[in-house]
Amino acid sequence: YHQPTTYQNDHEQWIDSLSQSWNIHRDILQFNLKKMLTLLHQLAYKRMYHFSTHPQEETLYEDEYKIALEFYLQMDYN
Repeated sequence: YHQPTTYQNDHEQWIDSLSQSWNIHRDILQFNLKKMLTLLHQLAYKRMYHFSTHPQEETLYEDEYKIALEFYLQMDYN
C-alpha cells in the first residue's frame, strides 16, 4: 500500500487548479512543466558555471512557477 505524500497531493492539486483555470488538459500541463523544468535546470547550471552564482540564487519561488509555466506555454511551439 502506497500513500501519496503531501508534496504529490499539493502538486496534483496545483496542476488540476491550473488545468481548470486555463482550460488546458492536465496531461499537457504536466508534460510542458517537465520540459520547462528541464530547461530551467540547464539554464541554472550554465549560469552557475559562467557567473559563479549559488544554487539558491538560481531557484524560483513557488508563485513564480505559475508565471513561468504560463509564459512557457505561450512561447512553446513544439
